[in-house]
Amino acid sequence: MLSVPVDIGPSFSAGSPRVLFEGRYDLSALADQHYDVSPDGEQFVMMTVGEVSPTPIHIVLNWARELESRVQQD
Repeated sequence: MLSVPVDIGPSFSAGSPRVLFEGRYDLSALADQHYDVSPDGEQFVMMTVGEVSPTPIHIVLNWARELESRVQQD
């Protein structure tokens, strides 16, 4: 992953790229984005190649609604 400083003053100019970090990351599907950037722009989440997480990751959508329905049942 590279970073390039840009100047958008009266005319556009790009500086020299610099490496942010190196590694084997999944770039197999060019149409799909296999990374994301935090809202503050300070962190990346990326899929690596050939590594399997020893602990599964569970993503829960609409968890507030699920919690509310469970609390109302009691």
